[in-house]
Amino acid sequence: MANWNDILSGKDEEVNDDELLKYVNGDLPDEDIHRIEQKIASSAFVNDAVDGLQEFNNKERLNSYVRQLNKDLHIHLNARKSKQQKRQIKDYPYTWITIIVVLSICILGYFVIHLYKNNKVPVPANRQQENTQRTITPSSLNPVAKG
Repeated sequence: MANWNDILSGKDEEVNDDELLKYVNGDLPDEDIHRIEQKIASSAFVNDAVDGLQEFNNKERLNSYVRQLNKDLHIHLNARKSKQQKRQIKDYPYTWITIIVVLSICILGYFVIHLYKNNKVPVPANRQQENTQRTITPSSLNPVAKG
């Protein structure tokens, strides 16, 4: 909405609130009255708005009521918008990076432990030969006893 005082939809073919107030007060020329009456006949929303304005008792205070309603509406909408913004999850890139790194480390650790636990890790060929040829004796474990 370009004009925050405009209580209607803001379409060009619709009647704005100033024209409606002037129509109800009888402050419009005849050609404008005829144009507004055509719009009232074509739109149920405008027809209801005119009916409501005509039933209003204190026409002098009508403008102040309209301004107060618009002000309250904008306060309510701004409060609602700020609540929605507070509820949104903030985009913290370092938090997401940290979460991804920690999860990756956990998954990698799981697979490494799982592979070693099931002994499915291939042992290099030269290590297999060393293990089969070598015998462990108590003297080979104690390097001081060799000397």
